[in-house]
Amino acid sequence: TRDTWYKLVDEIHKKNPNATVWQCLYHFYKVCTLSIISSQSREAWNLYNRINGAANETYESYQRLPVRWRTQINIIENEMAHIDELKRTKK
Repeated sequence: TRDTWYKLVDEIHKKNPNATVWQCLYHFYKVCTLSIISSQSREAWNLYNRINGAANETYESYQRLPVRWRTQINIIENEMAHIDELKRTKK
């Protein structure tokens, strides 16, 4: 559902108040495998996670990622923004 992301973030933060958005996204992608997620951005997320890319990410290290990865990670962020928009219009 549209609220899945928010419910998941709430649950993660109950267990770990310091959880990052990347940790939440990791679980979100596991939960929402075939819903809102495009195959291209899911592939990018899996590759990024496989090398533990988000663990100590900074803006500078993010900018050093291959352009293809940055582009696909932006797709993930756009999907998150779309989920936010859906939630706002639902109210």
